[in-house]
Amino acid sequence: MKDKRKFTFRTIIIAFLFGSFVALGSIYLYFVPIKSMLLITEDDMTTIEDVLDRVGKYYEIDREIGGSYLYDLDEEEFEDNVAKEMIELIDDDYAYYYTKEEYTNWKDSLKSSYSGIGITYTKIDGQYIVIELYPNGPAENAGMEVGDVIRYVDGESYDDINLMSDNIMGKVGTEVTITIDRDEDTFDLDIIRTKIDNKTVKYEILEEDIGYIDISSFGMDTADEFEKALLEFRNNSVKKMIIDLRNNPGGLVSTCLEITDSLLPECKMLITRNKDENEEIYNSDVSTTDMEYVILVNENSASASEIMSVAIKDNEGGTIIGTQTFGKGVMQENVELSDGSAIKLTTMEYFSPDGNIINKIGVTPDVIIKNDDNLENDEQMDKALEILAK
Repeated sequence: MKDKRKFTFRTIIIAFLFGSFVALGSIYLYFVPIKSMLLITEDDMTTIEDVLDRVGKYYEIDREIGGSYLYDLDEEEFEDNVAKEMIELIDDDYAYYYTKEEYTNWKDSLKSSYSGIGITYTKIDGQYIVIELYPNGPAENAGMEVGDVIRYVDGESYDDINLMSDNIMGKVGTEVTITIDRDEDTFDLDIIRTKIDNKTVKYEILEEDIGYIDISSFGMDTADEFEKALLEFRNNSVKKMIIDLRNNPGGLVSTCLEITDSLLPECKMLITRNKDENEEIYNSDVSTTDMEYVILVNENSASASEIMSVAIKDNEGGTIIGTQTFGKGVMQENVELSDGSAIKLTTMEYFSPDGNIINKIGVTPDVIIKNDDNLENDEQMDKALEILAK
């Protein structure tokens, strides 16, 4: 075990050094072969020593644990926990360390099918509320109901909805225990994961030939699904549509921009800015739909759904209806590590086309209207139909 630990940590240090050299662009090694030896400049050696000063303490601690600690350690679990603690120590609410399995699950969640239990849920006032069940899916068959509150997943609670999703998903045939609050009762449901068809776009033609599209999140196939909905509308002479982004937590920004591009003429859609104040501007091309549309949002519309709604608002592409959105105006980047694990870090802040701040503020709808929980009808939907009927 001692030899393995030393080899593992030294390998990590070598990888860290190499990555630092390449990424920072500050190291230039001049390799001169002399009888199987390599020579580097004095300046390069100084830089290497500076980097070693940064990681030296971690190596010393690891060496002592590997050499002196009385009990055996699970190497993989130990390294995962160290990496997780590093990420948790930085001041980033959205940063996360994914184990190899968690990262695989996250990537699978963006596909049109995934392994899970067949539920849709949202976070309201700090609680995870089940809002939809996949028909005849594992969760429904186990007795879960719309309105149930998810308290724990395998005995763990989560502040981040994405992290909880990662842990609800898993390999087909494996079991997950979901602790539910329902009315005054708290109980466990043991559910076997299975393959779920993950359609992120649902659509239908309403009365008066108005189309309705519900986008639950922005995944890998969402843009294609959205285009199929538009084609169906055109084939049925639908001229107006409602796009529902309520309870949409976000997803892939690239997918969001692709859909937004199809709704807007040539214009500015998004501005991003990194830590060095470098800006990048994303523009729509000239092609656009000729359909009149409105957008529905609420307090759970976040991230990519806010990018789409504020781009449409600033460019007067359609009327935004609902309540103030969530206010997640920062973007994360996933970096896959050499062993298949990954880290997620906030790397950019985004702004509306007019340059307005979204983070911790949200997007204000053109028409502010909140659904009354005591009423059965959907007032926001009624308002959308009213506007389109004019």
